[in-house]
Amino acid sequence: MPTSRAGKYNNTAGFTLIELTVVIVILGIGLGLMVPYIQQDFFGNDFKTSLRRLQGIVNELRYQAMIDKKAQTLAIEFSNQKKDSTSRYWISTNQEKEKEKHKRELFTSDSRLIAVKVMNQSPKTSGKAKISFLPKGMVQPSKLIVANKGKKYVITIQAFSPKILVHKGTEQEGSLNRGG
Repeated sequence: MPTSRAGKYNNTAGFTLIELTVVIVILGIGLGLMVPYIQQDFFGNDFKTSLRRLQGIVNELRYQAMIDKKAQTLAIEFSNQKKDSTSRYWISTNQEKEKEKHKRELFTSDSRLIAVKVMNQSPKTSGKAKISFLPKGMVQPSKLIVANKGKKYVITIQAFSPKILVHKGTEQEGSLNRGG
């Protein structure tokens, strides 16, 4: 009866080099197919980031108007140059002069603001547009049309709702000529 197995060949342990190589190649192919989707989710979300920023601006202005009991204004300036397609915004109260020196980009470089429609006004496609936030929590109902990577989106800011609505495509564009 042997008491030690030292120096003896054990035939039941581990995987062969070929088996490990096949598994690594299969994992590599699978990861290679997933990279474009992962990149799109992590690096292609500039538009979603811009929408979240706009949502934050709308909420901040709505609450600031209620706290200060003063109307707040979101002023949006369209880009006037072909090479600079970024729209800029700034915030002001009706009692103070516009803080144009504090302009910030509204959307990322891959997005372009096409038009802004504020309540009963005609849609603006150039110059400046202003959206007012009133002390009682109401905002002028507004729609922003934004182009992003060849697709159009209609962003709706509702009078009493704290959320912005985003409609893909042009199905909501027809309502720009109506009152809301």
